[in-house]
Amino acid sequence: MLISEIILDDKIIDKIVSDCIKKYDSVNEISFNNLVEVSQKIDIYHNYGIIYFLLLDGELKYIGKSRGRYFRQRMKSHFFDASKGTSSKYDFISKSKGKTTLKFLKIKPESLRNLIEEILISKFDIKNGWNYKKFKQ
Repeated sequence: MLISEIILDDKIIDKIVSDCIKKYDSVNEISFNNLVEVSQKIDIYHNYGIIYFLLLDGELKYIGKSRGRYFRQRMKSHFFDASKGTSSKYDFISKSKGKTTLKFLKIKPESLRNLIEEILISKFDIKNGWNYKKFKQ
């Protein structure tokens, strides 16, 4: 039986992560007060993946991913959906007295967002963050 494997070179992964971290440091922060502002401040990015970072008082709390075309709806769910859904961070955000902000990176190809999100979560090693389900194993 022939078994094939594909192993990405660590240098390729390190380059991707390094580029993402550099861009993370330079992207603008966006804040929202209501649903209307979400629609005004976030575009729909067809054919892009999105890696996004939620911050509370400037401290990174969550790293997530979205397809570009669903990004606006994903942020509405995170910031304003009071349901018990797995994607909603409403409980965390509503209990906070601090300023909640967002940073995001556009990723191409879109499917690369999955790999990058997992690598960045482990790289940033967020203490007391909201990615708790990702760390339970």
